[in-house]
Amino acid sequence: MRFKIDRNKFQRGIQIVQNIPQSNLSNPILEHMYLAVDASGTVTMRTSNLTLNAICRVEGTVMEPGEIAVPMKEMAQIVKELPIAEVMVEGDEGMIRIDCGPASLRLRGVNADEFPQVTFLENGVELELSASEFGGMVDKTIFATSEDRSRYILEGIKIDAEGQRLKFISTDGKRLSLVERAMEKELEKSVSVLVPGKTMGEIRRIITGEDRIRIKIGEKKIEFFGDDFTLTSNLLVDNFPPYRQLIPSEFTLSFESGTADFLRSVRRASVLVDERTLMVVLEVSPEGILVRGQSQAHGEANTIVDVEYDSEPFKTAFRCDFLQEVLKVLEGEKVRFEFKNPTSPAVIKDSKDPGFLHVLMPLKVEENIAPAAEEQPEDEEEQ
Repeated sequence: MRFKIDRNKFQRGIQIVQNIPQSNLSNPILEHMYLAVDASGTVTMRTSNLTLNAICRVEGTVMEPGEIAVPMKEMAQIVKELPIAEVMVEGDEGMIRIDCGPASLRLRGVNADEFPQVTFLENGVELELSASEFGGMVDKTIFATSEDRSRYILEGIKIDAEGQRLKFISTDGKRLSLVERAMEKELEKSVSVLVPGKTMGEIRRIITGEDRIRIKIGEKKIEFFGDDFTLTSNLLVDNFPPYRQLIPSEFTLSFESGTADFLRSVRRASVLVDERTLMVVLEVSPEGILVRGQSQAHGEANTIVDVEYDSEPFKTAFRCDFLQEVLKVLEGEKVRFEFKNPTSPAVIKDSKDPGFLHVLMPLKVEENIAPAAEEQPEDEEEQ
């Protein structure tokens, strides 16, 4: 193996493949990056955890084709610290030498044959959309996925595509996000799959700066393609809940407020919420919204926000972190809340994005937060 490559191109490729989540299996080869060069001048970098595979191909000047697997962490650190200049890489199955300007380093590797192979879909449903639109859809759903490993079906983002309509849906059981977009081309076949949240988060990170993204969906696998990268992932078993039944359709109460002001008020109230509940109370009236956070240990925070509302006053409450996460992804100047009644889930909508909605379960409003029970000293004798 012997090739030259621009340092920035080399680092770009490594940045794409280096963050693949580690496998639960103890397999040292998965801590390596597969590195190969061919006679056409293509430099291929690939990582895998057996479920998720990331591949990047960049151009170089190849004097001698070859392949090797090198430790991912050390290789990333080495290239990051190289000066911005041409990099010369040469080596064999057991060692590579990296020269760049005044720097010269040697890194041990292993036989590339030990690295797991990757297979690609022969058939599947294909769709394409702008990278910015795809990234926005991920941003508006990934925060509502579950982090509870025992509820793996809620760890993913559901992709529903039919005709020219594309939907991303996520839920952790306490909230639900849905975003819908129109595609340029009509699909010949509808598709409904559940993609791991870690896969969607990784592809979201990678596509920064990309123009378009192509997606190919099979029965058990999904593939993403950009200008210089490919990412393949296994799909989750699709036992996703019937999300349409979870979205309220009848409302008797609704109000609108400025998105930025409402978010700032929730942040202020969040400083003094009870650590057990993380609850902020919203007291809604035609005069405004009183956003209140209360902690028995630390005090109380109150902020009044302007509102568009002309009905009877009511009170509701939500987790402050859940409110902040949905408000952060809204694009419009106004946010709209709709309720069947004050104790029912809220449907949150964005004034600029009619294709987005978020369902948020309320908390039970507690007027007085009881202090935490005091612990008995360990050395106190029983009476």
